[in-house]
Formats: sequence, C-alpha cells, structure tokens
Amino acid sequence: MAALQRRFVDREPVLAAFAEELTRIGAGPRVFNATGVGGIGKSRLLRELKDRAASQGRTASLDLQVHSLRQQEDALAVLRNELGSQGVHFDRFDIAYAVLWQRLHPHLRLNRLDPGPREGHFPC
Repeated sequence: MAALQRRFVDREPVLAAFAEELTRIGAGPRVFNATGVGGIGKSRLLRELKDRAASQGRTASLDLQVHSLRQQEDALAVLRNELGSQGVHFDRFDIAYAVLWQRLHPHLRLNRLDPGPREGHFPC
C-alpha cells in the first residue's frame, strides 16, 4: 500500500500514449493492460492513469493478480459495481448476471423472497 502513495515519476512515454487514447474516447471502450514482474510500479501506474482518466470519462479496473478476479462472474461483478457507481445503468446485464449466478449456485437463494430450489427441480 505504501508504494501506491509514492511520488509518481519516470513514465512520460506511457502517460503520453494514454493521453492520446483519451482523445479517442468517443470511438468506444478502451482497454489498457499493464504486465510485468512484481515491484516495478504497475499498481501505482494504474492508479495514476485512472485518476487522470476520471475527468475524461468512466473508468473501471481489474487486478488479475487477485485470484478471485480471474473468475468470469467475479470480474464482471467488479466491473459492474465500478461502472454502476459512476452512473452506468445495467438493466440487461443485471438480469443476465442473475441467471448466471443462479446457474452457478443453484443451491443458494437469489434473495430473501426466493424460496430456493425445490427438491428435484434444477434451473436450466
């Protein structure tokens, strides 16, 4: 965590490329992928880029070093929550995610009003 608070330096080429991509933001979603060995400043770079992009549009990030985020349903939920907190509405996604969640967890109730699976009945 302390590394995320350090002064940000020595990334001018990446910042310039990122700023150029921000000028194309109306052309659709953009994905930035940072890879490299541990300890070289990827997390700090991503924090800086996210802060710079916040004034330009909506941003969301996934840290695939977090093992649970490598699972599709968990990664989608994180992206949905990050973008939802920025005013994006996901009506169709929420329905599709509820169906996926029920298929992945047929033994669990979706909410308190859902009686759960009946004996011998399994969602398709």
